[in-house]
Amino acid sequence: PGNWYNGQLVGTKYGISAAVWGGQYDIPNLTRGQALEIYYKHYWEASGADKLPWPMCLVVFDTAINHGVGVAQKLLSSQPSPEEIYLGQRALRYFDDPNWRLYGEAWGVRVGNLLDIVKERD
Repeated sequence: PGNWYNGQLVGTKYGISAAVWGGQYDIPNLTRGQALEIYYKHYWEASGADKLPWPMCLVVFDTAINHGVGVAQKLLSSQPSPEEIYLGQRALRYFDDPNWRLYGEAWGVRVGNLLDIVKERD
């Protein structure tokens, strides 16, 4: 669904969803700078990741991108640390998602990759 805007298949670029950003940006012609601005302002800062230590900032930022800023903040307020608990709560959201059969494997890989980064810190 992220590839569609106003009933037209627009696609995504730099991971920026046409469904979310198609009304504000020309997605096929989106520049790298515009994408970075969106990620920084609307996900990094908006989620509060900019105020968190490494690697929790990455976990919250990635969650904001995939689930929305509200979910990222909600998970953070209920599980501020450690990162593994936060990611566990995020994984539980995936299991309840009706698209689990389609995307579950990729979602699991994404959470696994984040766990690998978190473990590198130790």
